Amino acid sequence: MPNTNYWLEGLAEQLNPQQLGHFLQKAIPELQQEYQLLDQSLEQGDWAAASKTAHKLGSLSKLLGMEAVSSYLLKITEAPHEQLQTAAFRLKLQKAYAQDLRLLEQRKRAVCDA
Repeated sequence: MPNTNYWLEGLAEQLNPQQLGHFLQKAIPELQQEYQLLDQSLEQGDWAAASKTAHKLGSLSKLLGMEAVSSYLLKITEAPHEQLQTAAFRLKLQKAYAQDLRLLEQRKRAVCDA
């Protein structure tokens, strides 16, 4: 399994497990809320809102080391929207997000259970 949480590894060296666990407990719900907003914006074809949310999510995903979803978020902010108005793109985005979120949740459990 690739280490998609490279940034968190450096942070983990600077924080104690309780601090890192607290950080992740706060960050993950915000990530989930922002992703829901992004998904709604994409579903409604509101590209201004989708681009704004993708930019915010992109910053958070980079901070959390979520490599799989980061490239899709960048595409939303930079690519012509006609290229992204497909069910296939949204499915790939959903899969990348789910993969990264699963890895992040595993990291949170490992830290909080330690």
